[in-house]
Amino acid sequence: ALLGPGPQLRTVNSSVSAPDIPRSQDGSSQGVTDDIVPILGFYHLFGNIDVAFDQIGEGHSRVAWTVTGLTESGEPWSLSRSNLYSSRFDISIESSVEVLNQLSRLLNNRFTEIDFTSVELDATVEEGRSGYRIAKVLHKTRGGFKGGRIARVRPGSTLKLRVMLDGIGGSPNRTVSLKVNVPRNFRSGFMEIQGGSSGGSFACFEEFGPCSSRTGKVDSFEDLIETLEKAPKGNDLSATLSIPRSKKQRTDTARLDGVVSGFRFLSLRSTRR
Repeated sequence: ALLGPGPQLRTVNSSVSAPDIPRSQDGSSQGVTDDIVPILGFYHLFGNIDVAFDQIGEGHSRVAWTVTGLTESGEPWSLSRSNLYSSRFDISIESSVEVLNQLSRLLNNRFTEIDFTSVELDATVEEGRSGYRIAKVLHKTRGGFKGGRIARVRPGSTLKLRVMLDGIGGSPNRTVSLKVNVPRNFRSGFMEIQGGSSGGSFACFEEFGPCSSRTGKVDSFEDLIETLEKAPKGNDLSATLSIPRSKKQRTDTARLDGVVSGFRFLSLRSTRR
């Protein structure tokens, strides 16, 4: 038979270290089509973590990845990101889901057809959970801090928060201060205080419409890459003020040294009638 040139391959490489054992594992996979790259990246990473970590169960990890490719017009592009994860159930899976979702968003973007060139993954996985859990939220606009699910705020003031965190896996308890400015025409709204992992990882496909406001609105493929690179991380603690019938949100975020889990909700009401 006369054979023509072979297909262009998309390479997925990973380097995983598990210092508790200690063990490390390098791996490489190749995809023939762009459609296979998101699921290939997912299975490749969590499979390689399983081999290096040598167990299925709780743990914490740091994963970094760089994705490269070409647009329909042949322009090169790249995306680089890292994140922290902590899991009670299966750290291999939870360390790999965001890679799947980001690759899916790139592939299914509504701006341009793309080709993947390579996916480079680097992960460190350790035993036991690590990080923080939201235990209590205190709030004030004037006077002293107090608890409760309802906060009365003055329009034009600053709502100050003290978020009390319980340490997990040896991390110390700590208190983090956040503050959000209240609009001058404020009447009512709600405040979400959450850890970066509270929403979990999610699939979002640009071709089916706008994606979650947590990842930001995108108007071009370049904006999409920037949005994915700057998306909330597992070690973010954020307070977001949302107002009914308003698309604007006001957020203050603190980035900690470990994964933050948990969620608290405050109902905000104006002191003016």
